[in-house]
Amino acid sequence: MSNDRQSLKPVRKRRSALGPWQRVLVRIVLAGTIALTATGLFLFFSDGAGAASSISLIVHILGGGLVFLVMVAFVVPHMIAQRKRSPAIRTTGFFLLAGSLAVMATGIWPLLEEVASRRTWARTAHVGAGVFILIVYWVHRRKGMNPLVRSRYARGLGMAAIFGGVLFLGDRLNPEGFIDALGRDRKANEFTPTRLPDEKLVSVDEVDDSAGCVDCHRVIVEEWKRSAHRHASMTNPFYRATIEEMRRKTDLEKTQFCSGCHDPALLFTGEMDKKKLDFEGRAARVGLSCVSCHTIDIAPGTKGNGDYLFTPRRIYAWERSGNRTLRDAHAVLIRLKPEAHKKSLRPSNIASAEFCATCHKAEISPKTNGWHWFRAQDEYDAWHASGVSMGNSRSFYHPPAAKRCHDCHMPMVSDPKDPTSDQDGMVMSHLFAAANTGLAHIRGDTKMIERMRTFLRTACRIDITAVDVRAKATPEKAERRVLRPGDAVVARPGDVVEAHVVVRTLGVGHTFPGGTIDSNEVWVEFRASVGDQEPFYVSGAIDPATGISDQSAEFYRAWVTDKDGNRVVNRLGTDVRTRVHVKTIPPGAADVVRYRFRVPDGATGKLKLTARLRYRKFMREYVDFVFPKSKTHDFRRDDGSVHTSDVTKQPIIDMCETAYTMPTDGLGETASAPAWKDHYERVNDLGIGYLLQGDYVHAQEAFELVTQEMPSYADGWVNLGRVKLAQRKFDQTIEAVTEALKRRPGYPKALYLQGEVQRARLRFAEAQASFEAVLKEFPVDRVVLERLGLVLWEQEKAKEALVVFERLLAIDEANPQAWLHVANCYRVLNDLVGLKRANEKREFYRPDVDERGRKGKMLLKYDMTRINRPIHIHRQPGVK
Repeated sequence: MSNDRQSLKPVRKRRSALGPWQRVLVRIVLAGTIALTATGLFLFFSDGAGAASSISLIVHILGGGLVFLVMVAFVVPHMIAQRKRSPAIRTTGFFLLAGSLAVMATGIWPLLEEVASRRTWARTAHVGAGVFILIVYWVHRRKGMNPLVRSRYARGLGMAAIFGGVLFLGDRLNPEGFIDALGRDRKANEFTPTRLPDEKLVSVDEVDDSAGCVDCHRVIVEEWKRSAHRHASMTNPFYRATIEEMRRKTDLEKTQFCSGCHDPALLFTGEMDKKKLDFEGRAARVGLSCVSCHTIDIAPGTKGNGDYLFTPRRIYAWERSGNRTLRDAHAVLIRLKPEAHKKSLRPSNIASAEFCATCHKAEISPKTNGWHWFRAQDEYDAWHASGVSMGNSRSFYHPPAAKRCHDCHMPMVSDPKDPTSDQDGMVMSHLFAAANTGLAHIRGDTKMIERMRTFLRTACRIDITAVDVRAKATPEKAERRVLRPGDAVVARPGDVVEAHVVVRTLGVGHTFPGGTIDSNEVWVEFRASVGDQEPFYVSGAIDPATGISDQSAEFYRAWVTDKDGNRVVNRLGTDVRTRVHVKTIPPGAADVVRYRFRVPDGATGKLKLTARLRYRKFMREYVDFVFPKSKTHDFRRDDGSVHTSDVTKQPIIDMCETAYTMPTDGLGETASAPAWKDHYERVNDLGIGYLLQGDYVHAQEAFELVTQEMPSYADGWVNLGRVKLAQRKFDQTIEAVTEALKRRPGYPKALYLQGEVQRARLRFAEAQASFEAVLKEFPVDRVVLERLGLVLWEQEKAKEALVVFERLLAIDEANPQAWLHVANCYRVLNDLVGLKRANEKREFYRPDVDERGRKGKMLLKYDMTRINRPIHIHRQPGVK
């Protein structure tokens, strides 16, 4: 009965703590929270690019501000009205307000940053505060007058998750922001292996996009604008003249040979395929833009020739908008979600030297020049096969650690606001200030020339390290002195003096000179004078009337010929057949140049000898080809201004200089040789120069002086061993090697010499052990790999030898001698398929069979006999 009465009592509804208008505000806050949670989840997991990310960001930012204002409008009166509620409710309510403030503050902070912060605390705190609010809200409602129903809470979270998932799925199914294809095909060919996605041409906007990079990478972009990379295409009149000539002389497909590395905008838009090329159009002025390097995927190996794939990149919303507000929103999106930006603009191997080989290694195919395979520019192999890369155990000098291309050509510069800067606010320079002073001169960029001057002065040094004096009274006998600081070598009037000038490479990671050595001018200028008088002997002077250099001077350069044996000066790859002369200095090596002259009769005072290494980007013959009609050039800058230059007055950089004075009266005066702190190294350089020229007598003399002056210097003994090995004095070689190993046990340079002696004495197993020990520290040393393969072959281990030779070819496929070794192995192993392939490769890469005939024509036209001699003695006229 009592239960029935109780059941008849009216049910008392729980009184709500909210008024009608407050419930409306709560619903707005809850709906907004679902939208913010959904967009937040999507932004957390998305990479930032695409329309979905842009929309989500706007909804998240604007919605967050709106929800915060509505929440403040609700919370303030609500807290006042409910100030007498239980401590739990008041405490959780206070935490809800604090959490909301934290979400708002940490959400605004990243928006105010000028660059993306490396400290992710604000974004981490933003996410953490949002999760904290959801938890505290649950507790707050559970303790209140109308507890939150679990199912409703779950539905709210579920709606947020579903909404976020839909955004994420839509973004993946429709990944907007990839390159804009024009719909026309462009297939890679053997002249230009550069490839495009789906072989579709693209719009110029996809290649010329560097203007969008300046907002975050100001210093990098400003440096790039002045670089040779920026002016790699038709804004470079030297390159343009060569391409115009090629388009006149050959078919259009062959003219694309250079385009993958010089003209990606012209190539990718199909402009290079047109019979009439707009040399002043937008695509022709792009050069190598940011994406030219930052969006490419290079092919396996290091073939070069622009063998890469121009990969799609994710484009963030409003990147190309002309509206400043939308551009600012674009910048915010990249700062908040840079993942897609970084991923699509930083190839995995961009920090490697192999990446640079893509364009700084080139070969001319038989179909390009109509004749035979030809190795063109190749800075990569010169670096890889050097001690600078730690790829060469036999180098005369090694740096403390291996160096890449970037370490020299992209030094660190300050830009703390750049998001890619390191902890010291430094970024990698994109000026690439190497040696193209000719292009900088054409543009009127004197600051760039000064940067190049500073860079070039670190490349080499020059010393007068030895002199021979033949007295007038006894001309048949020479007194030879390797100079020490303060040495007084007397040269009296009428004496014949021969000064030995050493050029040594220092800050060069490849052969010197590098790049376009068939058109560069690098030479030694030598002067001899008495007292304050004008020089009585000069080699390498510039003709003041014409600006042309003395062609009898000591040059470091290359000469190439066409099919008729004429020197190629227009730099057309389609004309090149044979390289008839090359003189360069390997990295960490030296060259010796000799100058012979007679001291004037009646000379009094000191005989002053000076030498300097001089550099000019382009030889006069090439300048005349580029500018046949006018010797001035008007360069149009991007801002529309014009700079007019005299093309005949290219800057000449004095890379290094030295001086030495000798008394002419013998009255006890001392010479003024530099006070070298590293005298033994200068003498070592002298010996290296002699050794590389085959002057073993003088090389031995120099290295013996090194071992006497610095007996602890292991390389002095190694170099002495090199001389003895070259003379096939094996016992003396081993003696020198033993001395070197005493000072540096296990020294790879000494072990290599030891292996060579063992191989020469037919002790192949011992030689194998020596070479294998060297390869443990220098596994890609090309010469040692070949030697190891040969000693394995001599032990009738054809399979093992084949493996080693294949390792060598994986490093250098264009090695015809290695293909011969491989062919021999296949022949013994009776592998006819492999033998055929090896012979075909050897035939493809073999030297030009008509080389001798073309050199013969050059010998008749030029003084090539003198030029090609290993030892050059420059003589004053009338002096023998």
